[in-house]
Amino acid sequence: DGISGRVFSDEIVSVSSSVMQIVPLRTLTHHPHDVRSCRQVALLIHSDDSVSVVPDSARALATVEEAISVTGQNGLFVHTIDRTSGELRALRVSRKPSVELSTGSNPFELVTVGTTIFNPSLETIVNVAYPRRGEVIQSPSTVLGDDALLLKYLNPHLMVVVTEATKSF
Repeated sequence: DGISGRVFSDEIVSVSSSVMQIVPLRTLTHHPHDVRSCRQVALLIHSDDSVSVVPDSARALATVEEAISVTGQNGLFVHTIDRTSGELRALRVSRKPSVELSTGSNPFELVTVGTTIFNPSLETIVNVAYPRRGEVIQSPSTVLGDDALLLKYLNPHLMVVVTEATKSF
């Protein structure tokens, strides 16, 4: 449990390739009397573009399913960065067609939706920042002095890439 520190289960997860990114997802419901209940689920993004869910439970799979199909949003997006080649890829987590949502199976896959390359001889990627998942905006609009309404454009998939010019530039 990420809040109390209580260990709900202890198990070994075998992976097919190295883990490139860990995406934490928070469950909406928590059952403290359930031994395998956990408030958070981790989506592991592997170097071979495969995905695995930790813990491997029905509740965790349902949490990922909910995150990729929430009404009003268009999916769950992640990104990968190869700092040596300067490649940044945007990926959408989606459900594989005709695969059951059951433990022991891998019903999710990554679909590349965009790629860009920052030329490493000209610039290097220093950092990437993006809004927190599920962040609530308190005031999506502002009333101006002339009583006009300024609406904020809110894109939950926006990211900022900070690069630094190389010395050869």
